[in-house]
Amino acid sequence: AARRLVGLKADRKVQTRVAQLARRCNEGELTPDERAEYETYVMAGDVVAILQAQARLLLARRGRPA
Repeated sequence: AARRLVGLKADRKVQTRVAQLARRCNEGELTPDERAEYETYVMAGDVVAILQAQARLLLARRGRPA
């Protein structure tokens, strides 16, 4: 499960949407709904990144490559 978690990433559709929202955010053009959507993606990404870091540590402690 830890190895699968390490390899987890968003599908292309989600990646494309996040990139689009990021561009619009940098340009100051997000609507309130888009800002909420973007913030949700960012928070979810942070949670996944933390879980992946913990999974990598677990695998390293057990002598298994991530």
